[in-house]
Amino acid sequence: MPLVLKHEELVGKRVGTYGTKPYRSSLNKLQAAFSLRPYGDAGEVASKAIVLVKWCNDALNQLDDSRLDSKEVLVLLTELVSRPKGEMLDFDSARYVAWGVRVLLDQPNLAALKKGTRPGCLSHEPR
Repeated sequence: MPLVLKHEELVGKRVGTYGTKPYRSSLNKLQAAFSLRPYGDAGEVASKAIVLVKWCNDALNQLDDSRLDSKEVLVLLTELVSRPKGEMLDFDSARYVAWGVRVLLDQPNLAALKKGTRPGCLSHEPR
């Protein structure tokens, strides 16, 4: 699951709004519009894309106004750095992951992380 959707899911549960079901539904409808005929039906693609863009803008506005608590940060950090065994990131992907970790660690209220309590995926011990 893309990290922003996980973030939306966590914040949505806390504040009681949004959620990822409308996103997934809108994305499925957009993908179906592309499959109506070769290269899609332009009118259908446009109308379905507008709905998806509206959901994204609404979700971003909600996320802009939200702050993560320490448990939510740990969930997102775990999701961000967990990889299937043997999967390697390319250089650019690794930079994005590192950037995401830095952003998440800058969240306020991270007493657990600052005191050295880290989930297994962030410790130096093998899982």
